[in-house]
Amino acid sequence: MQSHIAHIVKPHEPTLKPKLCQRACKARPREELDDIIFDELGLTQVERNEVYWSVAELVKQRLDKAAIR
Repeated sequence: MQSHIAHIVKPHEPTLKPKLCQRACKARPREELDDIIFDELGLTQVERNEVYWSVAELVKQRLDKAAIR
């Protein structure tokens, strides 16, 4: 995985600055970055779909909570 993202994040950088992060995220389509990470984790397509579903549920819950306030 290191070789795939070495051009985005240097190993010695503890955190990314917002502008650098925005540029890194735009450097490749989000799905391609997801695939690199999921491949390194060894996730199957079913597990990847579960991750996306879970994230969508968390976003929905957060939006619902914000609407209550």
